[in-house]
Amino acid sequence: MDKELIIVSFSGGRTSAYMSWWLKEHMSWLYDFKFVYANTGQEHPKTLEFIDNVDQYLDLGLTWVEAVVHHDKRKSCTHMITDYENASRQGEVFEEVIKKYGLPKLGWMHCTRELKINPIQSWMKDNGYKHNRRALGIRFDEFRRVRNDKDYIYPLATITKTTKADVLDFWSRQPFDLEITEEQGNCHFCFKKSDKKLATIANETPEAFDWIKRMEDKYPEDTAIFRHHRSVDDILDGTGLVTTRHDECAEECGSIII
Repeated sequence: MDKELIIVSFSGGRTSAYMSWWLKEHMSWLYDFKFVYANTGQEHPKTLEFIDNVDQYLDLGLTWVEAVVHHDKRKSCTHMITDYENASRQGEVFEEVIKKYGLPKLGWMHCTRELKINPIQSWMKDNGYKHNRRALGIRFDEFRRVRNDKDYIYPLATITKTTKADVLDFWSRQPFDLEITEEQGNCHFCFKKSDKKLATIANETPEAFDWIKRMEDKYPEDTAIFRHHRSVDDILDGTGLVTTRHDECAEECGSIII
């Protein structure tokens, strides 16, 4: 009997990397796996390095995809295949999405949709995986983010009951790790990050906002992409930034893991 093929969405963080290891280590007898990563062009360089290291260390056979934007057409992004050496690092593909859809923001998160979800779905469709289930790296201590959707599985939340502490302990025992702090993960400037994380980035590495500032200047129709209708200048100036637990909860509840 053929094993079911599961598509594993590798976001590039420690949790999805741990999930990839766990699935190969403990579930390969029951399932086959295809691992895929969707690059936005605005990931931290250390994230891309970590992804490549994980791919080689775990022998994932990882597929790298990036969005292909179809301007002047009522058509969602499809995909192109890339790799670690050739992946966008200057936001080229992200800007193409902005050209068509405008600057993203909470409530209008077409960056996630067009840079992550649709390219992966396009790749799945082209390879005959359209109806295969997908594994997402959401932990047990993030259970509120689990969706009741038969197309997705959450092994770390529903099978292993893995917590953040478990993930960090695992990577502390490996020959390499993701060499960035937590707030630097995902896109440099991600508007889904809490004010606490944005304030830390603004204070320690303000250059992380350089690219999105250029996008604000170049596409000025609506530049208030951060919570409470704030621009990059507002974030860098500390305008209205809060660092409460409520703010951290808002980040968790508003995020989508891919």
